[in-house]
Amino acid sequence: MTAVADGGDEFGGSPEPDNVIPFPGMRPNEKLAEAWSREVDSFNKKTKKNHRFISPIDVVGELVKMRGMRTMPWPAAWPILGERARTYVGECNSFVGSIGGGKTQKAVQLCMAVCGAGLPVLWVNLELGREQLLARQLGNLNGEHAMHVLDDWPEARIRHQVAAFTDMWHFVDRYTDTDEQIEAVRDAIDMVWRVYRLPPLFVVDHMGQHITQARDARLEMTRVGQLYERIALETKSWGMLLAQGTKTGQQLLTGKIEVDNAAEAIGAAAEASVMQQVCSNVIVSQLYKEDDAMTLSGRDLLAKARWTGREGQIGTTYSKPGGVWGETDFLPPTPAEVKSAEEAEKKDTHRTAPARSAHEIRAGMATTRADNADAQRRARMLAIISERGHFGIEEHVLRSLPGVGRGAQVGRSLQELERGGAIQRTPDGRWRQVVR
Repeated sequence: MTAVADGGDEFGGSPEPDNVIPFPGMRPNEKLAEAWSREVDSFNKKTKKNHRFISPIDVVGELVKMRGMRTMPWPAAWPILGERARTYVGECNSFVGSIGGGKTQKAVQLCMAVCGAGLPVLWVNLELGREQLLARQLGNLNGEHAMHVLDDWPEARIRHQVAAFTDMWHFVDRYTDTDEQIEAVRDAIDMVWRVYRLPPLFVVDHMGQHITQARDARLEMTRVGQLYERIALETKSWGMLLAQGTKTGQQLLTGKIEVDNAAEAIGAAAEASVMQQVCSNVIVSQLYKEDDAMTLSGRDLLAKARWTGREGQIGTTYSKPGGVWGETDFLPPTPAEVKSAEEAEKKDTHRTAPARSAHEIRAGMATTRADNADAQRRARMLAIISERGHFGIEEHVLRSLPGVGRGAQVGRSLQELERGGAIQRTPDGRWRQVVR
């Protein structure tokens, strides 16, 4: 396209911007498209094939349709992971964890959030029985041990609570043959679309059960993973594939071995190469075990984030009663860090007090990091309020901004800043900085 003397182009349009790549045509050619379509049709008739070879302009409608469909909901207790691990329909994610590391409970909590958002769930229970999973569901809802639900709850109470989500949750029948099992998942998704007309989330717990009798475990896992990926893509659904760690990866998943960045943790899964290929987001859950502790800390290592590119580490908490996962806005100390600090205190010959235990060191380090996170939130909040000048900012607007915390954290930070004399509330409810 060449510009003419009056500043426009040869077709009477605006001049071409300097920052645009000068493609030859800059607009689709209808004659060329028709010739391509005729050639494809002629080839298909001769060879009895069904090739399409569509062009990017033909994909725009599918893109707009995909954008119009909702993304997968995440639990409200996982706001950071929800922001980073954005998942569109037609994609699979993966939870990777150690043996007994809370993978199933994490998936149960996710599924309860999906059901609460009015979307159906399909659970492929290849390891645990349906009765055990039902006890875990109710325990997660009520913050109680699944054992108490199984042993102590009366049947009437169980039925009353199950009625809240039974319409949105179905278990896929178990089959010994892998291909038959995968076909059952496909059939269940098709039924969901016919009945609910909504995208479902299907959970496979866990992927390792598919390869117990395979001659070549790696090839079979790759084949199975690609089949699940294809099912999610073709049926416009979401998939969550649970995977266990390897024997060597067990130390990484319990925090005994540290990693420089989250992406390095993807090799902890026994099905690592498959998770990389077929999943949009890979979440590797570290859980720092302690004897007789009811609440544990850990980290979610987001080793792959296809859409946001925000791989990284997220602090987590795990409550054994109910198997409830939560997030922290700081990274809890790892067992390796605690051990290093414990050894340093034991070697300190100038101490006047006895060396602290590992539990005391861990609690002290966590408290310090939590206080630092609170200070950073208050500094961020004060900077935002200062930028608004004399007019200040409304609290609901402040709560929507990143870096100021969520829920009760915002209220506590505002109270602390107000008590310190840094900000004040105006008669119309805005917050503004105090100028001295």
